[in-house]
Order: sequence, then structure tokens, then C-alpha cells
Amino acid sequence: AAKVSPVVITMTTEPDIAKFECAGVACRFCGQTDKQLGQPLLRFPAEDEWRESIKHAACDRVWNTVAGDKEGKLSLVKIRVGGELVSVRASRTQRETLELVPDKGTRDCLPWNPVAFQEELERRVEEGAPVTSGSLAVHENCAIAMHLVRQERVKAEKKTKILKQYEEDEMRGCGRSVPLGEDSVGRLYWCLASDFNALVVFDRPVNKYVRYTTPASIASVIVALGDDEPAPELARLYPAAEAMVRDRSWVTFLQADDGDQSEDEYDFSSEKRTLDDMDLTEQGPGVPSSPSNPRNHAVRAGKSVLVVSPACSQYWDAKVLDVATDDSGAIVGYRVHYKKWSTRFDEWVHPDRVLPRDKANLEAQAELSEGDSATVGADALLPTLKSLEKDIRAFKHLYSQDRARGDVPPHPFDVALRVQDPNSSEEKTLARLRASLLAIESALPRGALKMEGKGTKWLHVLAAEWRKMTEAASGPTDLTKCVIVLESALDGNWVRETSAKLIGQLPTNYKAIQSANISSVAIRIYMLDKALKYGAQIDDNTGQIRARW
Repeated sequence: AAKVSPVVITMTTEPDIAKFECAGVACRFCGQTDKQLGQPLLRFPAEDEWRESIKHAACDRVWNTVAGDKEGKLSLVKIRVGGELVSVRASRTQRETLELVPDKGTRDCLPWNPVAFQEELERRVEEGAPVTSGSLAVHENCAIAMHLVRQERVKAEKKTKILKQYEEDEMRGCGRSVPLGEDSVGRLYWCLASDFNALVVFDRPVNKYVRYTTPASIASVIVALGDDEPAPELARLYPAAEAMVRDRSWVTFLQADDGDQSEDEYDFSSEKRTLDDMDLTEQGPGVPSSPSNPRNHAVRAGKSVLVVSPACSQYWDAKVLDVATDDSGAIVGYRVHYKKWSTRFDEWVHPDRVLPRDKANLEAQAELSEGDSATVGADALLPTLKSLEKDIRAFKHLYSQDRARGDVPPHPFDVALRVQDPNSSEEKTLARLRASLLAIESALPRGALKMEGKGTKWLHVLAAEWRKMTEAASGPTDLTKCVIVLESALDGNWVRETSAKLIGQLPTNYKAIQSANISSVAIRIYMLDKALKYGAQIDDNTGQIRARW
């Protein structure tokens, strides 16, 4: 057996336990006193205080300052301007200290006892150690446990917010045509781009659409479904309604309406509006909707048809999946599936856009398709974009917060990825470069583009024309010009210093255009993507650029 030498600990002075005792004060979380648990009580921030300070701590900022009066008594002070907490970026020494403590000092609390508070605060000031405080009295282990719980809660909220924002962006871009689910009696449930907060239910037995617009009415639907599908999906998409289900407050709200749910539940068929009010129709320009129009014909489900594109520039091959009618039996819409396209592009269209596959319409389709037969389908775009995400950082920031484009969805890549010769590797590479450049512009943070002052100003008209030029770039020279225009509009503060020096070694603009080739433009786009500070934010007060929390 190993020999263990005894260790004798000697103390020059005995610790004064009274300095840490807080008679008559119990922990806010566990309800026990300091003597019962054997731990001193600390000052810990409440929920709102914690959420306010954690944002600053995550960005290496200091929001607490120490002030002393004439008697030498120290106080921990927070400064607010217009109700907003003011913070400053931590110094290099402070940042090095923050890296050594867990959670950057947000759980390094001060004692609740006023005597121990003064001594500990004075020691922290001398050592430059991080410190936090709050209005709650808690034990250290309770503080750590609650801190970790709050962290997980914030992460879950952030994930939910990002998912909802992503869904909203997708729905704004192309509309949602896939139902949320189907219940046991065959009713379909929809969340549409025209009103993301409303729930639309299609009751097949009576061939009627009903819209629920308030959380209380949607909560009643979730309760009625019980464990049936798609109740979990509805609870996820409508958190306000789910909260009312948990606390049963939806009953009170519905009873307060005295049975009148005209604002909550709307029967579209009662006014023969059905699909039109749900933004499921998209009548093309120049196509009159009248009984005399030869396009108003009955087509049964399963029939192959042609669908007129919204701009009346193409006829698309499709198959009718379902037919919608109003109370009088008149057809108000068709649900179609586009051949050779994924089912997620299935949608409802107005009857005026549906044509029979007769000889005249097929000839018209062939004429409209001339020169555009090499368009890449949606299913073919997905693997191409997936491969680009590995090489181009911009694709990972297309839905980041605080982008220069705001809430506007990223520019679509279908036109940029078109090729005339699918067997040409050079055309495929050029298409990938066009899409990459569009992704870079779509992912730029707010403030990265010049809106005033000298140089190229990235105004709305210029941006729209630039995107058209990029999509239509037919060779390396045209695409190089587009890259140079975007580079000239960038604020240099958003380019990494090391990358800026490397970009400065590239050929001048004139020489780059004259000697442009696939390799040179690819290097220029790749270097630009690596140089940009994606995901950063600009402080509106100081104008400084900082990493996002």
C-alpha cells in the first residue's frame, strides 16, 4: 500500500463566519437559509436582469462599474441611456480574464451580506476579476443550476426563432403548397405565406375551407385533435395557441365572444371566395376571367394538362391532383403537380391558368420553350447548391439576422444556374460562379455596402440591375465586371485585414477584365467570400463592427 503523508493545515486567523451570515434570509429558489444548506447566500440576477446582461457578456463587454462615496463605501452601478443598458468593450486584460472563468463571469456573484459584499467587491476591483450581481438571494449551487437552465432555455428559444424565420422566408419566396398534415377524418391543415399567423383547414367531406385567425380559435382546434395528427405540428407552429391550451385560457376567450367566431373562423365558401382569399391563386396578366374564356373548362383529377406560368411566358407540363369548387359547384381552382419536379412544388392554381393538352396548345408550348430548353429544374439545383455550400461561406449566412437585404429572401439561383450545354464543364463552372456571387451579395451584413459618400453607392436600382447582369453573364469577362462592381461598393471595414492585403495583390480592374478566364474569376470570387465578415453586426451608437452574440 502506498504511504500517504499527513497534511496539516495551519491558519493564522480564524475565518469570521458572521461576515457571511444573513439572518432571516432564505434562498429564492430552494427556500433554505444559509445555515441549513451550509453555503453563503449570494446576490443573483432575476430573469429579466440575467437576459439583459448575458447579451453584453457574450460579446466580451462590461456593463458594471464600481463607484465609491466619501466614506469609502463601494457600490455596483449600471448606466442606462434611454432605458437601454450601456456597456463598453472589455480591455485586453479583462478579455484574457474572462476567458479563464466559466460563462465569462456571468455567475461570479457577490455575497448577500453587506459586510462581505464590500470586502469581496474591493478585492475583485483590485484583481480586475469579473463580477455580477442581482436582486435575488440564492445559494451558489442554486445560482449555477439556474444559470445553466436559463442558458438552455435561451438556446431553445433561439433555435425556434431561427426555424420560424427560415420557414417564413421560404414561404415568402415560393409560397407553401404542402399541407402541415391530415387528421384521421381526412381534413387538411395549411399554414400559408399570405398570413403566417392563420390556420386554414380544408374539410373534404363538405368541400369547404375554414380559416382560424386568433390563438384562441387555433387552440380549440389543437384541443379537438387531441393526440391525432397534426396536433404536434400545430403546437410547434402556433406557440401562442399552445400556451392557451396548457393554461386552458382559450375557453375564456371563446366564451367572451358569446359564440360569435366571425373573426376567428371564416368560411370562404359562404361568399364564394375560397382559394382567392387564401392567396392560392395567381392569375397571369392578360388572361381574363370570364365564363366565355375557353380556358374555363372542367378537368377531372388525374388528367394531364398544361399550366400557364405567372408571366404567361411558358406552358408547364402538369397533372391535376384535386379540384376545388364553391357552393354552386363552379370550379375555383386546381391543385397540380409539375412533371419532373419535386412534390414540394405542388400548388393550387386558378382555372384560367389550366389548358388542355391539345395540338394548338402543345405547338404554342414548343414555340415558347425555344431557346430555354436547358433550364435547370428545381431537383437538379439542390445537389448543386449543396456542393457550393461546402466551398462558399456565404451560403451559410443567407438567412442570418441583420443582413443588408433585411427580411427579403435571398435572390433565387435558378436563372444563374442555367446552362445551354449540360455536357460543357466550363458552362457548369460558370453557372456555379454566378450563383456563388449572388449568394455573397445576398449574405452581406447590414452596413457592408456603401449607401452614401464617395465610390459606388449600392442603391436599389443599381442592385437590381447588377443581379440581372450577374444572372446573364455569359463568360468570364462579364462575370469579372460584376465582381469588380460589387467590390467597389463594399465598405473596407467589412473585409478582414489579412485578406485585404492579399486582395490588393490581384491584377488591377482593367487588367483583370482584359485577361479574364474561368480560373481568374473563380479565384477572385473565392477570395472575396473568404475575406468578408459575415454574421457581424454594426453598433448603431458607436459605428463599430462586432461579432454577433
